[in-house]
Amino acid sequence: MHTFRSAALLCTRRKKGKNSEHSRSRYSTCRRILSLEKMERSLFVAMMVAAAAVATLMAEEADAALDTEVVHFAGQVLCQDCTKRWTEWIHGDPIEGARVAVTCLDSRRRRVVYHASGTTDGAGEFDFPISIYPGGSTKATIKPAEDCTVRVVASPDATCNIMTDFGGGQRGVKPDQRSALHPAGVVKYTLGPFFFTSLACEEAEIRDDGSSMKLSAA
Repeated sequence: MHTFRSAALLCTRRKKGKNSEHSRSRYSTCRRILSLEKMERSLFVAMMVAAAAVATLMAEEADAALDTEVVHFAGQVLCQDCTKRWTEWIHGDPIEGARVAVTCLDSRRRRVVYHASGTTDGAGEFDFPISIYPGGSTKATIKPAEDCTVRVVASPDATCNIMTDFGGGQRGVKPDQRSALHPAGVVKYTLGPFFFTSLACEEAEIRDDGSSMKLSAA
């Protein structure tokens, strides 16, 4: 805007000045600056309009995806072994066969309308497809991000079956963000990772470079 005002001032002075070579040169310069200013403003407006259009399209696609009836809750369950080195411990190892449950309440009556559980695969991963139209309803009664809770239930690993609340798996977490909108129109929420640990590590204090961390498995 400062450049624009300066250019406008140059042009104003040109009209009042003498018809000299210097005056004509200054006037020509100010006209070029004004032209560039207009181009910049037009480009900025076009970019803002395009960004708004993209945001609107994405919102419409997300709403359409929910109308397809199915959303997915996905994540991973890992074992944290405090006897390993810090870099290994903090990342954890996948637990195959860990049981994870999802419970959803009715948005209006706040009663359980959906409950299911499943087990993780060899990579410790789970993926629950659920319908937001439970019980054959023709109207969506579940808002996934508000009404559903995902939690860990059990680990088949006898050496790593103590629940921890790292990632919220013990108390349960709500899928607060959609992680992906797939071409097929399926919305997926990614949670966790969730963690189990061993009995020996349940109250272990892990130190690294003077810091400490305590496993909590209430």
